[in-house]
Amino acid sequence: MRSRPIEHHTLLFRFCGAMLLAGALIAYLAYRQRYIGACDWFGYFELGRLLRQGKVFLESPLSIQTYPSLVPLGFVADGAHAVPQYPPGYPLLLAIAGWFGGALIVTPLIGVVSIVLIFQAAREYAERWIALAVAAMWAFFPIVVFGSTTVMSDLVAAVPVLAAYTLYRRGWLRSSALLLGCSLWVRPTNALYAIVFAGLLLRDRQLLRYVLWTLPTVAPYAAYNQFLYGAAWRTGYGSIAYDLTSTVFWPHLGFYLRHTAIYLGPLVPFVVLGLRRGRRSEIAFLVAWASAFVLFFSFWRSGGDVWWWTRFLLPGTAPLFLLASNGLQQSADWLRRWRDTPAMRRTAIAALATMVGSTILYQISLGLSTHDLWTRNKGRAYHDVVCTTDAIVPAGAFVGSVEFAGAFLVYGRSTPFLSCHGNAATLVDDLLARDQPVFLIVEPWNREHPTIKPLLTTHSSELVHEMQLWGGVKFYRLGPRRP
Repeated sequence: MRSRPIEHHTLLFRFCGAMLLAGALIAYLAYRQRYIGACDWFGYFELGRLLRQGKVFLESPLSIQTYPSLVPLGFVADGAHAVPQYPPGYPLLLAIAGWFGGALIVTPLIGVVSIVLIFQAAREYAERWIALAVAAMWAFFPIVVFGSTTVMSDLVAAVPVLAAYTLYRRGWLRSSALLLGCSLWVRPTNALYAIVFAGLLLRDRQLLRYVLWTLPTVAPYAAYNQFLYGAAWRTGYGSIAYDLTSTVFWPHLGFYLRHTAIYLGPLVPFVVLGLRRGRRSEIAFLVAWASAFVLFFSFWRSGGDVWWWTRFLLPGTAPLFLLASNGLQQSADWLRRWRDTPAMRRTAIAALATMVGSTILYQISLGLSTHDLWTRNKGRAYHDVVCTTDAIVPAGAFVGSVEFAGAFLVYGRSTPFLSCHGNAATLVDDLLARDQPVFLIVEPWNREHPTIKPLLTTHSSELVHEMQLWGGVKFYRLGPRRP
């Protein structure tokens, strides 16, 4: 029996889908981060390296219990150990990819997976061409590009949530539950989605069954937390009580709503229109899903100033695109009811293609205006500072800094310590007493730091170098305490 030939428009659809995925992957790989430093990047990357070696504790040449200032940002001193601050989900992916030399292409690949998933989810609300259009606009949404090109876990956290939702809508309850449990390995705040999702599960009378199927993936994470932090519910973040405050709520809420609307741009009217079609319970769920992340992080102390803080919202961004797909489908249905002719269909297709193209150009222009998204030198400064330092200091030197302590463990031969830690002065005194060379790197914004400034004023210091970076990064050699 001869198979039915594939229609031309199906071939065209597949070709357009393949071109979207290929184009996005090429863009993500071309602009991916290639250098490690700072706090978040180093914390994820270094834990991935440790997991690849079958370890979780960061090693140190001296006692961490005596000198906790040896622990760089991204890890925390806990008794005799330096334990990771970040959850293990994303670092585990880095560890697996690291076996093949591909740790720094994990997020570009995750980005492509997210495009496929947003398309599949949008198909629940719209026909395939509209779903593909939404997927294309998702692919170049600035914060999605950010998540696809940096060593951060935001998009990695969003993908299993989106997958869990889509699988549940398709009737794959077990796979959905297992993936949602895995998402907590990446970002414990994905519990916000779980709380909202519980409402749908209650309505469908699937809550208990779903919860039971999350246990195979939640239980190992709980055991990991028990081993490292002493309690199944505790993470390396510690208590979040300090990080949540009502004093920042209104400024942060305005910041997140404003920036989200700006990034959505031409999609905003369709998001609003999407609120008017479909089952009320389903629309309410999508709104609650997005709102849970916006409201929670509006209380979060950090953020609210630089555009990329909207990365916090990525696990709650997908429902906005699903509402937009719903709104676009409503528009298409209205056009068909008004005049369903070949000319009108061609006009509608041309209008959709124009909207997609103009939206992508708009999104790319927004990214270019930030001067830190569509760039190929993300993190390069950390590598350069370490190499410059190692060319200046003698072998066996200890180098204090804040931003660069982690980068020394990745690229350098000197031993870093955290100069902003209260124990730094004790470490410096003990090292100098042993005739160990000690240097200090001072970032411009740390010149008046209450711990760093005394290191320069109470000890003899010599300016040995200055890099024209961020307004001037200065290198000092420290000597004994001044009389």
